[in-house]
Amino acid sequence: MKLERQCYPKLFQGILASVRLLSSNLGYGQAPAHDQEVEQHITMQADGTVQMIAYEYGNGADMPESRNLEMKLSNEAIGLIFEKITQYFSQDYTEDNGVDSGEWNLILTNTDKSQVRFSGPLMAGCTELEQLSSLIRKKMELPDLFLFDGRSQADRIERITLDRRWTIFQEGGQDPENGSEHLVLDRLAGQLAYTRARGNVKSTQNCQAEEAVGKLLDKLQADGFLSKKLMTDFLQDGPDDLFLTVFYSEQQPELRTGHWEQQKESPDLQRLSAAVRSFLEEYNHMEWLK
Repeated sequence: MKLERQCYPKLFQGILASVRLLSSNLGYGQAPAHDQEVEQHITMQADGTVQMIAYEYGNGADMPESRNLEMKLSNEAIGLIFEKITQYFSQDYTEDNGVDSGEWNLILTNTDKSQVRFSGPLMAGCTELEQLSSLIRKKMELPDLFLFDGRSQADRIERITLDRRWTIFQEGGQDPENGSEHLVLDRLAGQLAYTRARGNVKSTQNCQAEEAVGKLLDKLQADGFLSKKLMTDFLQDGPDDLFLTVFYSEQQPELRTGHWEQQKESPDLQRLSAAVRSFLEEYNHMEWLK
């Protein structure tokens, strides 16, 4: 279902009646996870009727539907969205080409049923399209929409903390041994900090890399970390020994608690673990310990 980028130099004219936007974040490089959302189709009507259908990667050929949402926006909301779309696409429009990016395709239909098509790369760089994307996300109350900029203006992840604790019971009636892990990924501080303690032994890895930590958080979010599709409440039929908190730039933090043995194979924790290991291998490597 890969979208084909084409050139449509004709500008929009008339009164906007409907909008159809197809956004795909599939670019070049490693294939996404089978359950990652990679394509979104949004249809808007002038009366405020909106439908959003999203698709997962699946096997790469047959993409299963992951979400199908319908809503009705207020006259004020749809009027503002249509006004901004009309303003931008009725002026001189230069189509850009993104390298290793996804893409969007837009069909605008006026009240005379005349259609105009536009397309471009799914990436940040155009202030007007970023503002338009932010407006639509806000009015639809869906911060994870790709739209025109690939979520560059979405409510981004600023900080992730993970705390895990456990108790090992010794043989022979010895005192139990306690252990813990603590992970912090902090965009503002530019910090990745990992601490592991077992008994009286504690080890810490601390990496200060402002730009790299920000890119790591952006990559996790782009890959669907704690997305609405993947995010599920942790199972509660065991003791709570896992605490995962995600802090956003706007919305309230999200806390997930649960039992490690039931969650350690979950897609979210697997993504987080792999990303942190890769980061530490690249930035905390000690040449003299080779």
